[in-house]
Amino acid sequence: MEEKIIRKDVSLPYLEQGMKILSTVYDGTGKALILKDTILTDKLLAKVKGHSIDEHSKYPVEIKIIIRNEREEKIDKIVKRIEKAFSACPQEQFYLYLKKKSIKTMEYLFNKNPELYE
Repeated sequence: MEEKIIRKDVSLPYLEQGMKILSTVYDGTGKALILKDTILTDKLLAKVKGHSIDEHSKYPVEIKIIIRNEREEKIDKIVKRIEKAFSACPQEQFYLYLKKKSIKTMEYLFNKNPELYE
């Protein structure tokens, strides 16, 4: 898994939760609504949208993206299938065993008996 940070300018309607604002956002009267380096939350975005701000102004933001490879995706899918299959009885021994094991062990089990996990 690899994380990348992208910087871009975004107008008010396209600001989203989790973005980091890189400059202070002011309302029409000059009052600071969001300070520089703030991570946006839904509550904060709702507050900002209630003020008179030019919707066409663009604000510099940082967006963190996670890049996952095919192997990681495959492992996640398999783990989710197993968790779903055993979720009705979380005290089940096999379920607890798998939860404690490493990804390599789980991958080994999946490769040995793929038909059990399809």
